[in-house]
Amino acid sequence: MRAIAVLVVIAFHFKFLPNGYLGVDMFFVISGYLITLLNYKNPQFSILTFYRKRALRILPLILISSMLSLVVGIFVMLPDDLENLGQSVFATNLFVNNYLLSITSGFYWNIVNEYKPLMHTWSLAIEEQFYIVYPLLLFVFGKIKTKYMLFYLLIIFFVSLGMNFYVLNPVTKFYHIQYRIYELSAGAIIAIIPRFKFQYKYFQLILLLSILVLLLSGLQFDQNSKLATVVILTALFIYVKPEKSLNLFHNPIIRFIGKISFSLYVWHQILLAFSRYFLFEKIQSLEAFFILIFILIISTISYYFIEIPFIKLRKDLITKYLVFLLILFILNICSGFYIYKIGGIVKDIPELNIYKSKKFNSIFSKSSVRIHGIYNDKIHYLNKSFTNSKKVKVLIIGNSFARDWANVLLESNFKDQIEISYVFHYLNCVDLGSRIKKADIVFISEKTKTEFAQFKSLHKIDENIVWNIGTKSFGANNGFVFNKNRNVDYFKQKVKLNKTTTDFNNQLEKEWGSRYINLLEIISINGEVPVFTPKNKYISQDGKHLTKDGAVYFAQKCNLSLIFTKEIINKSLK
Repeated sequence: MRAIAVLVVIAFHFKFLPNGYLGVDMFFVISGYLITLLNYKNPQFSILTFYRKRALRILPLILISSMLSLVVGIFVMLPDDLENLGQSVFATNLFVNNYLLSITSGFYWNIVNEYKPLMHTWSLAIEEQFYIVYPLLLFVFGKIKTKYMLFYLLIIFFVSLGMNFYVLNPVTKFYHIQYRIYELSAGAIIAIIPRFKFQYKYFQLILLLSILVLLLSGLQFDQNSKLATVVILTALFIYVKPEKSLNLFHNPIIRFIGKISFSLYVWHQILLAFSRYFLFEKIQSLEAFFILIFILIISTISYYFIEIPFIKLRKDLITKYLVFLLILFILNICSGFYIYKIGGIVKDIPELNIYKSKKFNSIFSKSSVRIHGIYNDKIHYLNKSFTNSKKVKVLIIGNSFARDWANVLLESNFKDQIEISYVFHYLNCVDLGSRIKKADIVFISEKTKTEFAQFKSLHKIDENIVWNIGTKSFGANNGFVFNKNRNVDYFKQKVKLNKTTTDFNNQLEKEWGSRYINLLEIISINGEVPVFTPKNKYISQDGKHLTKDGAVYFAQKCNLSLIFTKEIINKSLK
């Protein structure tokens, strides 16, 4: 079952199986089952021994893989990505990467996660958080009647499952343990209830086929129901043990994949993320085949030279190896913390205007070195009411794309003739109505006509002063561009426009007509957009948002006089 689970997860990360991510939920059930089966009512059970075994089983591979990821990242990653990797190393080693991702990455399916080598360790964090508390239950209830243990496990199962259907935030539900613990509990429950051997061996086959249909097909239905279904099917499959098991599970290849499943799970995303980052611009079938072979080789080496030596460690060496792991752990979290605090700046990146000499002196300073973050965040200081100046009043409402547009205007020749008021969350803006009344021009971002109609009815805005700013895309990640050979064509690189982005822009342009500003159309040639400005600077640091140089570039490319000249003349006449 672990073999099936890890294979579908790997296939999902290769973008072959839309439901392959459910393999992680299978892992949770299997983990809950095995940890309970091996320790419940075990007369020799000891909490300290449990923690020691868990440390020797999990930590060596996590510490070594995360350290190697950081070393590779230092050589090939851009500062923002390396800073994020430093965060991930720190969080992964403390088994809290699920909480970090819920804060920094949001939705699990965001394409940005494909370039994060340690993105997948969120699930290991949940398991380890479970292992911190669960031994206490095993210790307390392992010496009394089974029904008490079962009672508490059932409460945990139904409360956690119920919370999934009650809570609406998908990010919180995906990453936080309280919404996942029912999956581990399901495995624990079937480990302690009475076992029966079923004469009809095809019970297992029917359940297995049901699981495979769910995993391999493109069935799409409610996410909560989908997770609950795969959890229940997996639990039943484990519980329904026939007199004679299916031949499939005696297959040596399947059994071997199951044995190395932990190494496969840990290494596959690391190797896949770095392959996307600096080896292959787009992974096709042939590239996927070679990456998969490499994953299998590395995982096999990892199993025999990292996992097995620590699993079969002699008792007289346990203390020494635990000290070694502690040293490696401290080295990891200190390195990750340092990389994070210096903003990932380990070398000069002239095309991003990043230089090591511009870092702050103390790593414990409260200042930030994320120059793009500083540049973009300063726009939020414009979230204020208009003054009584005679400048053209420009109200900008919307997400980070609207914020980018504010930067374009501030880098333009009109910057001294306009006054900008910026609103990110317009629902939380108590004086939005008065700002709209004073505004000469209003810019919004990415709103369809239907969405704008609702906004208009609430705030009585004059549609004739409204312009809509389009979405942007300069590639999923700059890593491949950055690691390309620095030949004469390096600064001439272009990326193909994303179809989803293009279609959305076309839809909005059709709806808004001349009141729509399609930024990508201004700079695209034959369906491609440049990565660098004419001055050899990145237009975007993350593929979506503008650098300062990118804002200057668009300020020069956009025909802003079409928008502002009339308003400026009217103001001067008044």
